[in-house]
Formats: sequence, structure tokens, C-alpha cells
Amino acid sequence: MDFSQPTHEQRWELGILALLAALSFLFWGMAGARTILGVALLFALPFYLLFGAFRLGESERLAFSFCAAVAAFPSVTYWLGFIMPFTTAIWVASLLWYAAAAIVILIFRKIRKRAPS
Repeated sequence: MDFSQPTHEQRWELGILALLAALSFLFWGMAGARTILGVALLFALPFYLLFGAFRLGESERLAFSFCAAVAAFPSVTYWLGFIMPFTTAIWVASLLWYAAAAIVILIFRKIRKRAPS
């Protein structure tokens, strides 16, 4: 990937994220901007990395990661909350999703190295 010049699609995504950050700051102040950033880093980023192993487009990865974060992350956190304090369950669920993304990425890299071109 060449990141020297952003594509049209990447410019739109950055613009949307900047607009989201600006609106959250406008409506809720610094606490709202930090909350939106925290949600993106804790919830959506592991799924974004996970979907990167499947050779999806950038907009598909972004959309699927937010949808998966809304569905899968709270489910895992809810069930972990039965066996540990809920605050700890949030962090453990986040670490589990990051670990799952790393494992899937490593597996796909090994499969692609073995496959003939």
C-alpha cells in the first residue's frame, strides 16, 4: 500500500471521522470527543484489523467493523460480566478481540505464503 497520496475513498473516510469528532466536541465538549475516540479505539479498531485479513476495501472494513463492534463486543462483555466485575470484563473483552485479530492475521499470512501465486 502506498500512503503517500490518500485516495478519494480515504479522504472521504477521514472527512467523516473529522466531522464526527468535531460534532461530538461541539455537542458534548472534550468529554464527548474523548468518549468517541475511546469507543473507536476499544470497540471498532480490533474488528477493523480483523477484517483487514480478508482483503476488503477500506470503506467495507470501516462499515463492517462498526457493525461488528455494536453486535459482538457488548455480547462478549455481557457474558464475561457474569464471572468478573463489569469494568474488568470490558478490558478483557477488548484484549480478547485484539488477540483474535492478531491470530487471524497471522493465520492468513501463513496461508498466503504457502499458496502459489
